[in-house]
Amino acid sequence: MERTVNRVELRGNVGADPKITPINPNTNLIRFSLATHESYRTKDGTLKEETTWHNIVAWDSKNRGEFAKIRKGTFVEVVGKLRYFKYVTKMGEERYSTEIIALKLAIPEMLPRESRGAQSSLPSTAQSCILGGSEEGELESEQDLA
Repeated sequence: MERTVNRVELRGNVGADPKITPINPNTNLIRFSLATHESYRTKDGTLKEETTWHNIVAWDSKNRGEFAKIRKGTFVEVVGKLRYFKYVTKMGEERYSTEIIALKLAIPEMLPRESRGAQSSLPSTAQSCILGGSEEGELESEQDLA
């Protein structure tokens, strides 16, 4: 039987100061937007830059202090999985959304901005923390996000 994979790796800048919500005395939930950038040339040779915004959700129960380092503009690396969901607005409209559930989060503070894109995921010089679970298993508090 084939093994399927739901894995996302992103490197980018935080779009706004994150929202941190206490779930219980030992666990915090953090939500923030992350901008990734891609450059390409059109057929006529014009350089185009495209920015994609991603919704990131993470929680911790051990490394609470790490979340305090994430601010608007912080360059972070995220390894996680995609989660799609449907919700109903107060006006009764059905909406769909996509989130990245962060399994690993790194803040490569020591790397110069120019060299970040060439680095492998979660470099040894990065300050990193593992958030709530592993790539193999489900996060402990995923049901709290619904």
